[in-house]
Amino acid sequence: MTAYLLDTVVFNRLIDDKLPPEFFKGSRLYITHIQRDELLRTPNVERRERLLKAVNVLNPNQVPTSSFLLGVSQLDAAILNDDGSIYDGMISRIRRLDSHDGKNPKFPNPEADALIAETAIKNGLTLVTLDQNLATVTMEFGGQVADLPEWKSRELSS
Repeated sequence: MTAYLLDTVVFNRLIDDKLPPEFFKGSRLYITHIQRDELLRTPNVERRERLLKAVNVLNPNQVPTSSFLLGVSQLDAAILNDDGSIYDGMISRIRRLDSHDGKNPKFPNPEADALIAETAIKNGLTLVTLDQNLATVTMEFGGQVADLPEWKSRELSS
């Protein structure tokens, strides 16, 4: 059975009624502290509470990020990595992609994205996202990605 690492957008889609939680029924689901941290920083209190309830509904397991980055990682939720991590290559590539497509500068998160992608790859998890740059980098570095439209059609056809 495939295991999935859910990007933050999944929870936004759930509460915006664009994705029913039933699509994930019977799947092994994971997040890192990064997704939870991003949801906790949602400025609208009502929306933040709904997002956190969506996390509880799906009840994903939390996996530590595969590297530790000062200022982003939580010490108790990240692995101190000194094995020649792929993180450096990933962060460089994400920054290049983000700079070319005009990604919203209000929400820069290339460091977090690289940690999420690296974690998916090193744990053999398929990343579920709508972020094209994150998906591209994950695949370029050997990871698997299922975007939400792909997920929807897969679930409806099974």
